[in-house]
Amino acid sequence: MERIGRMKKTIVFGAMMFLSIFLTPAVYAAGRIEDGSAVQLKYFLEVNGSPVVLPEKKEAMAFVVGGGMYPPAFEKQLIGLKVGDNKNIRLAPEQGFGPIREDLVKRVPKNQLPPSIPLKEGTLLGGKGQRTMRIAKVLEDSIILDENHPFAGKTLDYHVQVTDVK
Repeated sequence: MERIGRMKKTIVFGAMMFLSIFLTPAVYAAGRIEDGSAVQLKYFLEVNGSPVVLPEKKEAMAFVVGGGMYPPAFEKQLIGLKVGDNKNIRLAPEQGFGPIREDLVKRVPKNQLPPSIPLKEGTLLGGKGQRTMRIAKVLEDSIILDENHPFAGKTLDYHVQVTDVK
């Protein structure tokens, strides 16, 4: 009987070792962000050192990693994080929304614009399926339109907390 008891203990010990060796990577990966994970984050954001989303008003974002919704350099730095993790992610302009492209800045005579458009600096123009443009400057007889992303040419500092991973 004692021999059978020792055999059972050996089998149980062997099974536990097998499970710990072969299943630990799967358990480790579960709940960690990887390419294709649906994630939810709370974050605040600074652009060139100025807060855009304030720390006390952390915003939520939800997206699929690798889906192209955010710059690839941002999404890549999330890989391996799990619920509860915090991370500061700095993106140089070339990692974020690129440098400012002068070919996307155009001068347009006011008389070529519909009269319903409010000619005020900062006004965004465009719609579904169209590239968004911002009125960068209002001159006497024309306006300067800028098609660059508002964060182009800027350093972005995201401060994120992972709230969910699926």
